[in-house]
Amino acid sequence: MTPNPWFKMAFILVGCLFCAFLGWYPEHLEFANYREKQDGEVQAAQAINKIKDAEHAKTVKGIQDELKIKSDLLARYYANGVRASSASTVLSGQSTAPRVDAEARYTLLAGQCAQTTLKYELLQKYENERLGIDDQQ
Repeated sequence: MTPNPWFKMAFILVGCLFCAFLGWYPEHLEFANYREKQDGEVQAAQAINKIKDAEHAKTVKGIQDELKIKSDLLARYYANGVRASSASTVLSGQSTAPRVDAEARYTLLAGQCAQTTLKYELLQKYENERLGIDDQQ
């Protein structure tokens, strides 16, 4: 008795599909394992980044607070040193000629320079902390 030709074709087709499945399935398992490993590494990196972000936010907040406090101190220090231009007594009907008090201008400029220097030093401190550089030289 000869088998039905449709049965032969169905048997060959099932055999081909089975062979294709055997070639695909192990690769799929390997890829699934790789993807799980990568997901774990991504989650670990995200956790580390959250910790670093929190540390960074604390560092930035600390430096901003330090800048505000020191800027206020500098402003007060140099504000006390600024003197109004001296006015002399004037005869009636005369007005004083406007003049620039050189010491007041110098004090204002010195205060601005001090604040710029403070900002530069705090920026250096921030970058050294961010890069992990020890500035104890």
